[in-house]
Parts: sequence; structure tokens; C-alpha cells
Amino acid sequence: MTWKGDSVVRMEPVGNDARTGYSDFDKAEKDVYYGPAGHGPLYQRDHMLADIQPSGADIHPDDGALDFWKIK
Repeated sequence: MTWKGDSVVRMEPVGNDARTGYSDFDKAEKDVYYGPAGHGPLYQRDHMLADIQPSGADIHPDDGALDFWKIK
């Protein structure tokens, strides 16, 4: 896995050339969808690897519109 902060931006299996993987759900080998023979990488977030500086935002007080702790 490739991380940026606490976000996964890329994930590749070791070897990345597997065509099948064992599915515990199906109890059988199944086609996989990553690697050169698949549809694409699992996480397509390479754009997040760029070293971009965050932009500021205005701070405003909470208006209390959402109260997740209120018991109804």
C-alpha cells in the first residue's frame, strides 16, 4: 500500500500479476480485477500523491442545525 497521511492512495498485491485469487465467500478461485490483465488498479488516487498545499477556508461557528446527540 502507498499512504499519504492517513489515506491509501495506491494498493497493489505482491507481484501484481495474479490472474485469480481465492474467494472465501465463493470458496473458489475467482478472476481478479487488478494488475496488467485486469480492469485497473484497486485505488486510482495517484492524483493525491502530488505535493499540493491546502488552501484556507473561512471559519464559522456551528449553527447547531444537526444535533447527532439529541435523543428523540
